[in-house]
Amino acid sequence: MAKAYPTVSEDYLKAVDKAKRKLRGLIAEKNCAPLMLRLAWHSAGTFDVTTKTGGPFGTMKCPAELAHGANAGLDIAVRLLEPIKEQFPILSYADFYQLAGVVAVEVTGGPDVPFHPGREDKPEPPPEGRLPDATQGCDHLRQVFSTQMGLSDQDIVALSGGHTLGRCHKDRSGFEGAWTANPLIFDNSYFKELLSGEKEGLLQLPSDKALLSDPSFRPLVEKYAADEDAFFADYAEAHLKLSELGEAAAKKAYPSCHTVPCEYFETAFQAVESCVADRAVLPLENSLGGSIHRNYDLLLRHRKLHIVGEVRLAVRHCLLANQGIKIENLRSAMSHPQALAQCEQTLTKLGIEHREAVDDTAGAAKLIAEQRLQDTGAVASSLAAELYGLNILAENIQDDTDNVTRFMMLAREPIIPRTDKPFKTSIVFSLEEGPGQLFKALAVFALRKINLTKMESRPHKERPLRVADDNCSAPLKHFDYLFYVDLEASMADPNTQNALGNLKEFATFLRVLGSYPTDVSEA
Repeated sequence: MAKAYPTVSEDYLKAVDKAKRKLRGLIAEKNCAPLMLRLAWHSAGTFDVTTKTGGPFGTMKCPAELAHGANAGLDIAVRLLEPIKEQFPILSYADFYQLAGVVAVEVTGGPDVPFHPGREDKPEPPPEGRLPDATQGCDHLRQVFSTQMGLSDQDIVALSGGHTLGRCHKDRSGFEGAWTANPLIFDNSYFKELLSGEKEGLLQLPSDKALLSDPSFRPLVEKYAADEDAFFADYAEAHLKLSELGEAAAKKAYPSCHTVPCEYFETAFQAVESCVADRAVLPLENSLGGSIHRNYDLLLRHRKLHIVGEVRLAVRHCLLANQGIKIENLRSAMSHPQALAQCEQTLTKLGIEHREAVDDTAGAAKLIAEQRLQDTGAVASSLAAELYGLNILAENIQDDTDNVTRFMMLAREPIIPRTDKPFKTSIVFSLEEGPGQLFKALAVFALRKINLTKMESRPHKERPLRVADDNCSAPLKHFDYLFYVDLEASMADPNTQNALGNLKEFATFLRVLGSYPTDVSEA
């Protein structure tokens, strides 16, 4: 599945454009760009990836959230915005507050931050204590931005550069002063001032200075100080991520995206590779049906893509059909072969005789809806029924209740591996023919106490057979294998790096498919 965005009406889009114009006028008149950017940041920065709570959903209008210590002064922003919001009742507060942040960056000379409407307002504000504390250092920054929100080191530094706008007020934060000489212009001055050292009249908080002491953060500070275009590009990406934290999505994998089906697995790979989509979520293995071999083969072919995450989901298949169709009208069931196999007994008991295999469960639902098939049902999810207007004839039709599928998330760029939480690293390698070669390969991990959670061999499609000299009268041909292995380890760990360095010494081929956070949640 590829990332897209919620669909809103033409009237909603017109309201967004008109609200933008009104916001530009307000911000220019009141010089309140820093305040609007802070409102957008603080609205979004409460998202927690573990509990899936908080985030940019309009709760900042609630007195309870405005009363949080970190939000002191944001009641002014809410009051300034309310007269404009009243002119556009069609807009959610969630979209409106994030739009104000995007416009604040734009009118002060900053980059164009993409804005995708469709956020829904939520009634309950998040608990206090989720926003960053300016008196803390690198560990705290990563705890809030990475562990809590799910952002990267690059995002942390790029977003910090937004402090080029605005100033601190002692009655709100306990600090006084601006970070730059012109706090109403969005540029890369924050990084230049940070590298030049403390100056009288300018502010450098402990959380700012921490960026200089960290070996991952400092190179980014230096990069952005030297290259404003690079800063603008990375800031726009980081701001977009922050503003979309927690939206309903692919679904457990990406809370910030809207899911659309791809007819074939390869279509999803191609969509990410060609920048049509940002991410793809694809199945790798199922607890009953085993591995999805097609996707292992595609991983090898699409060398520019990386595994950046995983998610395990309990399988909950539904039988879907067009409106007005009953189970007794169905003669055939359409779905992915594994989904059909997982529901074989139930489908037979329901009297559905024939099976039609396609490459994707959601694609089956789409096909049945578009062709208005009357005698064929789809085995797919309840979400697919919602997307394509199908009726759910039966729920939980899988034959086994202990049925879990592991999905991988693919992206064009790898994520930065870490060691402060469980990570998994997926690799693929091949070996010379001969006794003890596989034992030798496994020993590089066993000797370093690295656990293997999965190992699978697949014939090498580019050279499926190799000739072996076994002292026979005629040469023998054996399959040449690739070994796919998942390690319970992070590429940020020197122990893992040493193990792969050792393996590379004698492997005929080695590639790291991705190093990514382990899904430790309940399926």
